[in-house]
Amino acid sequence: MKLTDLLENLFRDAPETELDEMSGFSRLRRMLTGGVDTVNRIGLLTANNPMIQKFSKRENEVLNKRLEQDLRQMGYGYIPVNGKYGNLEYSFLVPNITREETLFLGKKYQQHSVIWGQREEGEGLDGFRFEMIECDGERVTMIGHNVLTGVEVQSSDDYFSSVPKLGQQTVEKGLNPKERKFVIPFNDI
Repeated sequence: MKLTDLLENLFRDAPETELDEMSGFSRLRRMLTGGVDTVNRIGLLTANNPMIQKFSKRENEVLNKRLEQDLRQMGYGYIPVNGKYGNLEYSFLVPNITREETLFLGKKYQQHSVIWGQREEGEGLDGFRFEMIECDGERVTMIGHNVLTGVEVQSSDDYFSSVPKLGQQTVEKGLNPKERKFVIPFNDI
């Protein structure tokens, strides 16, 4: 059995397994583009900087530890995702979380918005439809249908997400310039 087959079986049989220990950028990219058959929904959320107010590094660490505990208690694995959206941010990509649970956690941690996506199926459809959802009022403000990972994204200084390699720094310690970046381009609706 190939290592990739073994990993696929582990993900399928143990959804509560911490995905961050078994995955890298290529798997995340496959997930976001609909290439992992066992992933039909994705949430992207953080507990950092509630109400769009800048919190201290320590306060954000404590909030995200609580969010990690909530995700584990709910039976979800996750992938740590770094990013920069004006300020550095530490988030979690959560495979197969429901829209309702994503919004619940966004509200609990007083976030302005969360990102949630669902696999699109049907003729001419391939991949995910992502929604940026305001937590207050649950209004979808933007829609995205693809994920960019090319050279232009890798050179971005702001408005991107990235995946740390095992052993590399997370956003709490500062971004590692060798992290692979991705962007979900959204359109206003």
